[in-house]
Amino acid sequence: TDELTATRIQTSLGKTVFGQWIETPAQTGKALTFTYVTPKIVTTKKGISSYTLHLDKQSGARSLTTQVRITLPEGMSLVGTLPEGTQTTPKGVNWTGVLDKDKEITIFWKKKKE
Repeated sequence: TDELTATRIQTSLGKTVFGQWIETPAQTGKALTFTYVTPKIVTTKKGISSYTLHLDKQSGARSLTTQVRITLPEGMSLVGTLPEGTQTTPKGVNWTGVLDKDKEITIFWKKKKE
């Protein structure tokens, strides 16, 4: 548990899991933001690196509108993304969608030419 935010951070089935409790009055909404630096889980083949973020929908939970931002390391340029429709930015990708089932977002990048 993170002492500053009381966020539960643990590993389950080889994945990092975040848990946070927030109270939201009826008929209102709140945004919850996590900033997370991944461990070394990047794959590189023929100069193209990739990272896949797995979003698991909690069983029994309602579908949830979810926003994800993935920022590339300095000195890198984006090559492509999955799924199609993922919004690209100069520094990475943004994805907004309904988490109604498990989803994956994959980004591909390479070192910028000097």
